[in-house]
Amino acid sequence: MGAHPTKKVTRSQGGNKFTAYRLDKINPASCPECGAAKLLHRACPKCGLYNGRYTARKLKENSQEINEQSE
Repeated sequence: MGAHPTKKVTRSQGGNKFTAYRLDKINPASCPECGAAKLLHRACPKCGLYNGRYTARKLKENSQEINEQSE
């Protein structure tokens, strides 16, 4: 047998328990290089800039695009 509650929990008390589990709003910032919307403390999805540097993945993709355009 399980434990029994010592006091009745009202509807409002029970509903207030779940207010902490709501979704937070996304607060995007703009990239200083290209102006695209990006999440804070993340690399820009469009140009790959993060903290003044370009990420290796975006550098690879950009070099492949340049190679395709030159051919």
